[in-house]
Amino acid sequence: MAQEPPKIPEPILIVIEQKVEVEPPVEEKIYTIEEKIRDNHYNCNEQTQYIRADNAECLDKPVYQAPRAVRTARTAVNASQAPSGWYPYGQCTYYVSTQRSVGQWNNASEWLWQARRDGWATGSTPQVGAIAWEPGHVSYVVAVNGGNVTVREMNYKGWGVISTRTAPASSFQYIY
Repeated sequence: MAQEPPKIPEPILIVIEQKVEVEPPVEEKIYTIEEKIRDNHYNCNEQTQYIRADNAECLDKPVYQAPRAVRTARTAVNASQAPSGWYPYGQCTYYVSTQRSVGQWNNASEWLWQARRDGWATGSTPQVGAIAWEPGHVSYVVAVNGGNVTVREMNYKGWGVISTRTAPASSFQYIY
């Protein structure tokens, strides 16, 4: 008699049901610039930073660095006889140099990089008393109002003419 093969038990299938709860997507609140500034959205350290008005990001406050002492004899009587480094009357550089201490930075187009070279603080935030620099011209900041700056300058409207104008603060770089 032939033997029957052993019976293999049928596999048992166990089904486990698991409830998966799907949370609805969280909508991210879109903040306005005013809300970001008011709430200090980016957590600026207000001791060392300020909140930029156009995008609410944190920017470092400019740090004043005392200019290096430059010992130069200034004995010229008029600009035409001035030694190298003096600023001739009628030019923007002359006017700004009569309003505050400046280095010997030659033409206005060179003032920004030469100020940096000499260790003067520079930046994009206007301050009353700062030098407003734009390529080829310098002015003296007399007022800051929101995103605008008022500058006093010479040789913008004509040689030797002192004038005042208000312009967007972003038009300039500043030497402090």
